[in-house]
Amino acid sequence: MKDKKRKHAAVTNKYDADEPHAKALKQTIEPMAFHQLTCNNYYKASAIRRVAFNKAQTLLAVARTTGDIEIWTTNGATVHSWVPIKRIPAQSQTTVEAIVWKFDKLDDTEKLYTAGLHGCITEWDLETLLPKNTSEVLGGAIWDMCTSDNSEYLAVACEDGKIRMYDTQFVLHKYFGPSRSDPIPTHKTRTNKFSNTNQ
Repeated sequence: MKDKKRKHAAVTNKYDADEPHAKALKQTIEPMAFHQLTCNNYYKASAIRRVAFNKAQTLLAVARTTGDIEIWTTNGATVHSWVPIKRIPAQSQTTVEAIVWKFDKLDDTEKLYTAGLHGCITEWDLETLLPKNTSEVLGGAIWDMCTSDNSEYLAVACEDGKIRMYDTQFVLHKYFGPSRSDPIPTHKTRTNKFSNTNQ
């Protein structure tokens, strides 16, 4: 029975190969190179919460509502040619309410800082895509943050109504806002970009 099946298969293959259209199809296929392409939809972009350019406007940090942070390169071109180059996954039990860049003149690198409702400032390692330094501000949730013009200080607006000024090593230099006897504001405190941190 097996011999009959093998003989039938051999005859069928020989018949198919002798057909003119089969020979033409074989000649067409042989020179072609086939590559396997697999499309995977692993990442879906969510709404944008915050964006920040570095001072040279060559890098753009995009904070999503999921907590993910994307780094885009602009290359000085139009928005249509901007390219995402890195993505920092969201950290558990954190949010991103503020995001700023700082240029470090000592090692000629860009540094990225974020802050959120969990009450901490985080400096990110852009190589490992993990937190490099984290500091709690002891003022409750953080609603906003900005850098001084000389990039030496971070101004952080906190839930208790105070604005705290830190250097980039997270050392507190000064704070201002309502005293302990004053009622805590019910609205969100927002920082404005300041030009002179010594005033």
